[in-house]
Amino acid sequence: MKYCLLVILFPLFSAAQPCRYQIRLFSSFTKTANVIYGNAPAINAPYLLESSTTNQNLLLELFEPVGDTAQKRALIIFAHSGGFLNGTRNNEDMLALCDSFVHRGYVTATLEYRLGFNPLSSNASERAVWRGIQDASAAVRFFKQNATLYKIDTNRIFLMGSSAGAFITLGLPFIDDSERPASTYSGTFRPNLGCKDCAGNSYLHSSKIAGAISCWGATGDTAWFKNNNNTPVQLFHGDADATVPFTEGYPFGLPTISYVRGSQQINEQLNRTSIYHEFYPVAGLGHEYWGTSNGTFIPAGPTMYWQEIIFRATDFMLGRMTGLPTCVLPVTLSGFSGNVSRDIVQLRWTTASELNLNYIIIERSIDGRSFRELTRVDGKGTNGNGATYLSSDDHPYAGDNYYRLKLVDQNGQFSYSGIIRIRAEEKELLITRLYPNPVIDFLQVEIQSAKNQDIMISLIDYSGKRLQVTEVNLTQGLNNHSLSFDKIAAGLYLVQFTSKLDGRSVALKVIRH
Repeated sequence: MKYCLLVILFPLFSAAQPCRYQIRLFSSFTKTANVIYGNAPAINAPYLLESSTTNQNLLLELFEPVGDTAQKRALIIFAHSGGFLNGTRNNEDMLALCDSFVHRGYVTATLEYRLGFNPLSSNASERAVWRGIQDASAAVRFFKQNATLYKIDTNRIFLMGSSAGAFITLGLPFIDDSERPASTYSGTFRPNLGCKDCAGNSYLHSSKIAGAISCWGATGDTAWFKNNNNTPVQLFHGDADATVPFTEGYPFGLPTISYVRGSQQINEQLNRTSIYHEFYPVAGLGHEYWGTSNGTFIPAGPTMYWQEIIFRATDFMLGRMTGLPTCVLPVTLSGFSGNVSRDIVQLRWTTASELNLNYIIIERSIDGRSFRELTRVDGKGTNGNGATYLSSDDHPYAGDNYYRLKLVDQNGQFSYSGIIRIRAEEKELLITRLYPNPVIDFLQVEIQSAKNQDIMISLIDYSGKRLQVTEVNLTQGLNNHSLSFDKIAAGLYLVQFTSKLDGRSVALKVIRH
């Protein structure tokens, strides 16, 4: 596939009448915890020898949509990060992925696999990956054995992994038993781990899956990717990844761990085959760039790439499933962009077609994570034609602003566009929200301050008379203040914000109903 870079404009996701696997259809789900899918010998902690093991139950968390009447449903199994040394099925990103996809009609599961190896031994690192592959195989075979119980379509089982979980995701469909590393056979102080499909449980099913989605993963040998193992693949990777090499190298930079080939080299090998694959490298980003560290969301996470990956993974899986009912989309977005002009963010988007669209909500965020409504506009199309829309943010945040569109149809169904990022000029003081306007009783003011400072807020009528003057202590970042209009007559007023430090001020119009 062609090497492509992600830029500020992200792909857009179209809303629809209920279209399974594409939009949020189910409002709630049931979770079944601690489902035992197998049992296998696990390395004892602390690590001593490969032969020092104790049998352990293999567990997963299972999520199913409530109110779903379908008898055969697609399944996604998620495999967590942690370098084969730590992490669990309850990593925050794995649970969040299960939540994101179960609402679309998938059955989802997050997988616990066996951990533990000697980081000073390349043989031990290879054996850790092989145990993980065996456990993923056991999970796939467990679901195929219990397909009727869990209402699983066995031809629509997908595997998605992050970091170490991505090693497993890439290994399960592509490493044959004849190609398993020599280190996985018996040797000094190490038992034979056995074949790919003969550990964990005794269910006699194939471990073949419908597709593999790798997030910042790698493999030991790209020669394993060949036409006879024709499983579709999707690859995400930052080219500045210092944990799992983007091209090739040692994980964590440790030469004692087995040398691996990253997504870039995997993609080059896949280009030599007829295997369907998608490759999404991102320039300048490192490991787990969707906003986690070892599966735990960092304070600024999830990043804007979180939804980007979910959208791309959704499209990838939809493309691998045949026989889905025709989905008539009420709106197809063909562009969403913005720019800054005179301290105002101008937003523009176009639709290729519209049908049954009610209105569009423009949402804004300061961190790409928590969004809230900025404004809304009515939909223009009712006969399948497209339209062009313009809107503005008159009071953007200083620095980065993130925007997305919430598309709502006549039946109340909704979904989101991708996220765009617009950078505004840094300022000492910004009034980023003033609502409601017109006001009845209380005016809410959101103020972004570059530092701790004191300001005066004045309410002025159009004769120039100051009706209220309030001193407010601002802290660095976002501040909220409430201004009472309870005893103010109807009319047009100015709300003036004045810095006590340098006397600079800004005044905004407010209507009192």
